[in-house]
Amino acid sequence: MEFYSLLLRLSPAKQRLVRELVWNLAQLETLTIPADHDARLEYTAYVDGWLTSLVARRFAPETLRRYSRQVHHLLKANPHPTQAVLESALAAEISAGRTAGTVSRMLEAFRSFYSYLAERGLISTNAAAKIPKPRDYAVSRQPATQLQVDAVFKSAKTLKHQVQLMLFVDCGLRVRELAFARISKIDIEARLISVMGKGSKPRSVPMSSVTAEIVSSHIQDIRSLGYTGDWLFPGRDPSKATNPDAIRTFFYHLCDRAGVKRFSPHQLRHYFATATLSAGASLKAISSILGHARTSTTVNTYWHIIEQGEVSNQHAQFSPLQQQMKGAGHSETLGE
Repeated sequence: MEFYSLLLRLSPAKQRLVRELVWNLAQLETLTIPADHDARLEYTAYVDGWLTSLVARRFAPETLRRYSRQVHHLLKANPHPTQAVLESALAAEISAGRTAGTVSRMLEAFRSFYSYLAERGLISTNAAAKIPKPRDYAVSRQPATQLQVDAVFKSAKTLKHQVQLMLFVDCGLRVRELAFARISKIDIEARLISVMGKGSKPRSVPMSSVTAEIVSSHIQDIRSLGYTGDWLFPGRDPSKATNPDAIRTFFYHLCDRAGVKRFSPHQLRHYFATATLSAGASLKAISSILGHARTSTTVNTYWHIIEQGEVSNQHAQFSPLQQQMKGAGHSETLGE
């Protein structure tokens, strides 16, 4: 009976030991790895070990859930994914209109999993290593247009959905941050809402007086209905927060009702960022509001879609030479 038939009779743990032994021996050139080694590897048997290694490296719970979901989905569709399969999976996400960030995070999951397998000698070729970075794909983060924003606001008939839209547009929240917002973390008088961002990092985000007022009305509204919990947007089970997917689904319903092409609620976050930066807001302040760990992330994500005219206006207003000339009472240009 051939080697792999015998191997499959062993428990998953013993299979891993045998595969590692085979690979280590091959590294010593005592035998040759079968050409179809990677194609016959039971990838799913190593997912738990990979995730456990990420836990030990203190990956954020949300990142672990996302990595697990993406890799399990990949292996369910194709148990023995090659580089071509990985590229097809990424291309499918791009065709579906996913943002560069979404595709990038998916590739990060694939790379992490394949690196884990390669480091342990379980595969001879890292199929994810040579795939181009997602930024090489023609996918850009586009903010919602003013027309789209106006349309969805008009189609939001309930106070709850008006509050959600205002927190997206006025505070630049992510969908998950909105879904798990807590009443106890909102200071109406100070006009601040504290949310849990990526990597379980809390941050306080300012609200406009209009948003603070409508948030207060929403809280009073759900309290009047007998809700005593802490979730700003309780789910069908009041003890739990609303599901982020439920927010996305209803948002698409608002787009359909408004008669505009569907766009994601995350594009309202982009709208907030580009609108505030275009108006001359401090890059450092907006980066803090968005919850970016580095200001460079804000620059790389949004600066290229700010109107060049705004950049020119900012230069004309704040150029040190222009300021010096104003201080000296000169209005003439150089060379005159």
